[in-house]
Amino acid sequence: MCRKSQTPWQTREGLPADTSVGAMSIAIMSALQDEIKLLVDRMKNVQPVTALRRVFYCGEIEGQKVVVVGSGVGKVKASACAQFLIDEFRIEEVIVFGLAGALDSRLNIGDIVISRKAIMHDYLVAGEGVNEEIRIDAIQADERLVELALLASANVAPKGSVHVGTVLTGDEAIADSGRKATLRQRFGGDCIEMEGAAAALVCSLNYIPFVIVRGISDLADEKAHQQFEDTFHQVIDKSAHVVLEMLRIISTAGHGEVAGRTLSADRSGP
Repeated sequence: MCRKSQTPWQTREGLPADTSVGAMSIAIMSALQDEIKLLVDRMKNVQPVTALRRVFYCGEIEGQKVVVVGSGVGKVKASACAQFLIDEFRIEEVIVFGLAGALDSRLNIGDIVISRKAIMHDYLVAGEGVNEEIRIDAIQADERLVELALLASANVAPKGSVHVGTVLTGDEAIADSGRKATLRQRFGGDCIEMEGAAAALVCSLNYIPFVIVRGISDLADEKAHQQFEDTFHQVIDKSAHVVLEMLRIISTAGHGEVAGRTLSADRSGP
């Protein structure tokens, strides 16, 4: 039975085993409710939990017990949901999926980007008199989950459209060629979105494995808003199907067999 803890801010270690999700160990996050619709529609034994003004959907997908949530747009909402999932549902790994804009010119709309690392590009401190450098290092994704996402993507996406790289996150929708070029040059980012690195940092602080899976919905230039509108349903469907395939592989092969099987997966990319 899916139940959240009765002690909201206890540490993970202090949560009583009989008042948490337990075996529901996989959390799946995206920003918008429309982005998680396919996953929720595929879910069995759905038990919604309302908190943080969001609905956390607990149930089974492809035989795996999961919690799925649309966090809302931006770093703060993504961080809040990630910490809530860890504290309340005792999840053991996090998959962040959804849409992103392309920074690397080699990416096309509809391509899939899997995070090797994630960076918050707008975490900056400027001004004289700052004696200590304040920065956040790139957050490394879990290698096992990266391999799993690669294998899943190779099974559902066209050859040559799956890439592993750097995901940039910031509270800014990029629709400007100049800004795009600056971010690409400064951070080496391959794609850009508004939640992933924030959730990744929370996972890192709590020693929770994570991976980000993003479908390219636009080219982050002056046409980005129209491209996003035109491609939303097609690209989010592809991104969600990668997540579904990840869950299917876990159910049929288990995590332990993933690493060996990814040797034949498509590794093209920036």
